[in-house]
Amino acid sequence: MKTLSLKLRIGLCITAMTLLIIIVLSAVAYCEFKEALVTSLDNRLRSDTRSVIDFMATDETPDEKLRVINLILSSDTDSHRLGYGIWFDDENEYLARSDSFEKINKLLQTHSKDVFQKGEHTFYTIDYEGSPCRVIWARYPNTLQGFSDKSMINIVVALSGKNAWHEIGEFLRLLLILGGITLWVTVGLVMWVLRWGLKPVNYIAGQMDDISSGNMMQLEIDIPGSPEELQPFVIAWGKMLKRLSNSMRQQKQFTADASHELRTPLAIIKSTLQIARFKKRSAESYESAIDQCLEDTMRLEKLTGQLLELARFDEESAHLQYKDVDLQELIANACEQYLETANQKKQTLIVNTCKLNFRCNGDHILRAISNLIENAIKYGPKETDILIGLKQSDNAIILTIHDEGGNISSKELDSVFDRFYRTDTARNHKSGGAGLGLAITKEIIQRHDGKISVKSSPESGTDFVITLPMSLQ
Repeated sequence: MKTLSLKLRIGLCITAMTLLIIIVLSAVAYCEFKEALVTSLDNRLRSDTRSVIDFMATDETPDEKLRVINLILSSDTDSHRLGYGIWFDDENEYLARSDSFEKINKLLQTHSKDVFQKGEHTFYTIDYEGSPCRVIWARYPNTLQGFSDKSMINIVVALSGKNAWHEIGEFLRLLLILGGITLWVTVGLVMWVLRWGLKPVNYIAGQMDDISSGNMMQLEIDIPGSPEELQPFVIAWGKMLKRLSNSMRQQKQFTADASHELRTPLAIIKSTLQIARFKKRSAESYESAIDQCLEDTMRLEKLTGQLLELARFDEESAHLQYKDVDLQELIANACEQYLETANQKKQTLIVNTCKLNFRCNGDHILRAISNLIENAIKYGPKETDILIGLKQSDNAIILTIHDEGGNISSKELDSVFDRFYRTDTARNHKSGGAGLGLAITKEIIQRHDGKISVKSSPESGTDFVITLPMSLQ
């Protein structure tokens, strides 16, 4: 199913809300207007009945009273009067009535039972000759002079409501017209506001179409006049582009460096084999060529393994298993692996640690520590000490590995953890390194929310310092 666009969904929601508001307000206005007009008719009817009762309470003779009442209620000057009737409960004859009262009385027969259960004024709306009319049926106790022997007096007066209902209909039509215009204007304004509000997004979309790997770094995300609410999105978008650009640059550099590092041992193996095959040689020469090829193959195998390890970090980061590990025991295991290598250079591994538990991936942390110990043995002078220290400081674990080399210049300190980077003193293939060990170590430490730093000088040697948080979730 095709989903609606964001602009259309927002427009429909606002339109629906506006329509609901218009309907509610129109209904309230219509009811209030109708009630006002009907109340005006009722007040007039109530005034007529009250005038009849008041006049009948005067000192005039009964005949004179009825004559005046007939004149008042049958006035030809008021076209709204439809008819009237006055009678006592216990008499079948009318005290006074108009010629049209019989029609009105027939229409009121269905309501006659309700009259005796309600108050002295009861109002009805009836359909009289195709037009609505308003009727009052009033009942008063008989206290009239000249009629003292009579019971309750009933007064019915009918007024035409044709004009009132016409005004009500006109008002309803006016509300519908105004509501339609308001809704139409609202929809237009909403669509205009949405187009104006989404203009920065469309501008960004245009810039996105122009993005390529070649111009990502040069592209500046800037939207003139963008609203304040959109600024975090613009800033985050710019930062994302920079991260992507850096990632792509690092990927290209990594690919180029990896190709170079892989090509070098392959070229050496190829040239060694070509020289060995060029002419017949002694067994010792063939053995030497094979040994050299094996050495370069081992170096190639190690490099390939390190490349695969770096490639797996992103894939495995979300699935790493963490458990409590004794770092003292972990360091002891790492030192045991390189004890023979250190003895070959007459180096001494001096361990000064304490028992500390750390929640981590033990295999990865062991690899990081091993890389640093291997690095210290490789670049530390012969017949020197390599110091490995572990301590707790505040809420952090501090692991230090020291060697007496001190050959890393201050300009290179910030680059030693870059992939394929080797210091000037190490830029030879005899060391067997490809510049990935420290990069792998840094990656491992960062994935455990830790930090790694290096200090180096000819006087004090080289110190690699790992700082890990006491608790890792």
